[in-house]
Amino acid sequence: LKEEMAAWIKSVYGEILLFADFNDDETAIRDAFRGYHPVGQQHRMITLFMGLCRAAGLREDDQPVSKKRVRSSTNHAIPRKTKSTVRTTKKHFVSAPRRDIHPAVAGLIDSLPESGTWTKEERDKFLITFTAVLDFTVYVVKKKEEDSNDE
Repeated sequence: LKEEMAAWIKSVYGEILLFADFNDDETAIRDAFRGYHPVGQQHRMITLFMGLCRAAGLREDDQPVSKKRVRSSTNHAIPRKTKSTVRTTKKHFVSAPRRDIHPAVAGLIDSLPESGTWTKEERDKFLITFTAVLDFTVYVVKKKEEDSNDE
């Protein structure tokens, strides 16, 4: 039964296991769940994952998950109205988990400013980081397989 459960956990949590190991500390596991939504439920996701790993014999320690809560991105204070020349219409995008996007890329995209504005320095830092993450998650090849078959 434990072997079947372990195999199931490895298949279901495959994306998490790209970033964390079963016996990693809670911080490493929390980082692996960073791109999952809703953010307010991440604590429960981590608790479930660690508990399932213990039950399947994949996790050695028996430490409970701390009660440290992750603040939900929807619990922000209401901003005061200020006079500004910045466009006041904000476009809201709903983030949905997609299995075809690497969690590191999804997390980076989620970090885009909600205000729809940023400084050139912030934009440049984002592009440098995005390039590095993209190169890390998507392999660059000289020629696609389908192109080489045409020859």
